[in-house]
Parts: sequence; C-alpha cells; structure tokens
Amino acid sequence: MSNTNMRSLNVEMTNRDVRYILHAVNELMLHLQEEVKKDPDGEEDITPMYAEDILNLRYIYNRLREKAVPVFGEDGLTVSYETL
Repeated sequence: MSNTNMRSLNVEMTNRDVRYILHAVNELMLHLQEEVKKDPDGEEDITPMYAEDILNLRYIYNRLREKAVPVFGEDGLTVSYETL
C-alpha cells in the first residue's frame, strides 16, 4: 500500500550544485524532446513515457530555478564551460 501523504525534502546547495543540476535536467529534457520528435505520431511505446518525463522534468526545473534565482541571481546560475 502506498503512502498518499505529500512529502518534501529540503537540501542545502551551493550555486555550483544548482547550476549542475539545472544544466543536467535541461540537457535530459532536450534529449528526450529530440527522441519524441523522431516519433511525432507516438507509435513507439516509449514516446508517451518520454513525453511524461519531459513534463515532470520541466516542472522540477522550473521549481528549482524559481527558488534558486532569488538566492543566487540569474548570473550565478549561468552555465558555461568556464564556470563549470
């Protein structure tokens, strides 16, 4: 039986941590979007799963970014190979 109570987790992260996570989530979303584009009619079984994953990743990305920008600023989250 699964627990239906909503749970949350608070984690302390540096701007570098957040930058890496946002970058990784964004890269994964882009990859999955490319996979979905290869099957626009959704004939492959995996396409609906990828589409749902994209929606979930976008939600996570937006929530994390929403919390991080006021703390670290837009420039503190900018990814470049010089900052990584």
